[in-house]
Amino acid sequence: VITATPALFLATVYRDNVQFCDIPSVTTLIAAYFVTAAAVFYIFPAIILLACYSRIIIFMRSHVQPGESFQEQLHQQKLQRKKCIKAFITIAALSLLTTWPFWITSIGLAITQKSLRDISQSNNYLYALAFLSFASTSWISIVNPFLYLRFDGNIRQKLIAIIQNI
Repeated sequence: VITATPALFLATVYRDNVQFCDIPSVTTLIAAYFVTAAAVFYIFPAIILLACYSRIIIFMRSHVQPGESFQEQLHQQKLQRKKCIKAFITIAALSLLTTWPFWITSIGLAITQKSLRDISQSNNYLYALAFLSFASTSWISIVNPFLYLRFDGNIRQKLIAIIQNI
């Protein structure tokens, strides 16, 4: 909340276009805020997510359950580990891929010190990409429920039960 609060005071609308919400003057201080926000909200969490998931995947691949196991049990455990690893990789990849365009755009705005309006007036193609990058951050909220349905059998079963009770 503390890191996002400055955006409340920086964003405004233009007198000649009250439907265009923007940060009109990207100063060096605001550029530093954009880069800091990208680091705090994306870069550092992405590194932590990748490091943790990598450690879990490495452990899961090399872990052998102690005790005697039948060949079929070993095969089932291997399939279960493979499915879990696939879920980790899919969830991490989709989370990172759906949000990175926004943060790249924020860093780009910081480097060029241009507002979205400046970009819209100079290059419609870049403005369209910037606009889509802001929309892409919400895609993970749309994708997440489907990921859970895909990878979690308990959630699937409860959804089916709810639908059958309707």
